[in-house]
Amino acid sequence: MQVHVPLFGPTPTTVSLPDLEARCVNSFPDSTSRPLIWDGFKVSHDRITADQFPGWLWISGEFVTCSPEPQSAMVLLRIPAAAVPTTQQNATVDWLRGPEVADSLCDTYFLQEVDPSDPAYEVYRETEELIREEFCIQPDGSRRGYAIITL
Repeated sequence: MQVHVPLFGPTPTTVSLPDLEARCVNSFPDSTSRPLIWDGFKVSHDRITADQFPGWLWISGEFVTCSPEPQSAMVLLRIPAAAVPTTQQNATVDWLRGPEVADSLCDTYFLQEVDPSDPAYEVYRETEELIREEFCIQPDGSRRGYAIITL
């Protein structure tokens, strides 16, 4: 797999939705895959924001590199430990894991932070580390930044 230069440098970067679109879609006017990935991302983003999730969306993968024709994006919905998801939010998490989103060219993940005093904290930390590695490390081992949108 070819390694492409990250659009957000080697570290996570907080961006606005319009900035993400400008950098990852509009800067590649000849790309056929970027608009399709963006459309899939927007469907998920719009549902997540409509359900008023607290937290952040992390966006990574080839989509946040200079690849002219990325295959997909990786999207993580991360919510704080104190958040208590509503019935509708739980339905959205299930939807994010379902086949409709799988067809959107966005690999979606969900992670709820865990309080350090919680017995499950170590499992959470291990999971978070695996996700960070997936989001930050390119196939050649170099670091890739990712975009963060605050919800």
